Amino acid sequence: MKKLLLITVLSFITTNLFGGFPEVKWQEIESPHFSIIFPAGRERYAANVSKIAERAYNLYTKKYGVKHPEKTIIVLRDLSEISNGATYYFWNLVRIDGFTGYFYLRDTTSWWRNVISHELSHDFSLLAADPFNRNVPGILVGTNTSPSYGEVAGEFYIPATNIPRWYAEGIAQRDSSLLGGDRWDSIRDMLLRVRLLSGKNQKLDAINTILDKGYLEGEMVYNQGLAFTQFLEEKYPGFVSESCRMMGKKWHSSIDSVFQKISGDSPETLYSKWVSYE
Repeated sequence: MKKLLLITVLSFITTNLFGGFPEVKWQEIESPHFSIIFPAGRERYAANVSKIAERAYNLYTKKYGVKHPEKTIIVLRDLSEISNGATYYFWNLVRIDGFTGYFYLRDTTSWWRNVISHELSHDFSLLAADPFNRNVPGILVGTNTSPSYGEVAGEFYIPATNIPRWYAEGIAQRDSSLLGGDRWDSIRDMLLRVRLLSGKNQKLDAINTILDKGYLEGEMVYNQGLAFTQFLEEKYPGFVSESCRMMGKKWHSSIDSVFQKISGDSPETLYSKWVSYE
């Protein structure tokens, strides 16, 4: 199984992360828990990423009680105009696109501290919530998917981790804020309050995915997810880590029973309480 996983990861990295750019010379540095791959000439950025990643590792391994058996691979790319990040926790792989980033509907933050701590939160929280310990990411019959979060725009998909998108992103943003990366700001607060006061906030089932959403609606998945997750942590301290650990003990078809066991309420009831609270 380990050899198959290694072959799959190497194949994915070669074809999807480095393919099509033969002119780029790649280099690598290592820290105690990470392998950072980056274009030649970007050593200073890689060294900074290494420091941020190790700090995040110390927080997340304690919070979620899990560790990967091998070093996490972080690939830094500067090959397009789009700045973004992606995590493939079942391969223990993080991809970062862009060496500078800007959020149009958020205040200014440190790009590297934000994106690295955010993606590594995905890496560890989703691992904690995976009852199959990366051996079975999911069963898929469909296309255009984001299997880390159980999203599919095809026929049928059964993910190993049934964490909805709003919760995955809410967790990652809140974790990032604990490390000085992300934060709740006046712009996000304005956008959320306008939606809530006008009754146009997206319903809970609508923020389970960002597929087929425009930029603003997709951003509101992040905003509502962060605000709702913060509410859950304030009302039930330790809610995030406990929910992830519970999901990792056995497979759940949804988060409903986990939320019910921790709080005594369904996700829908908790969501209504959050809307009233805000």
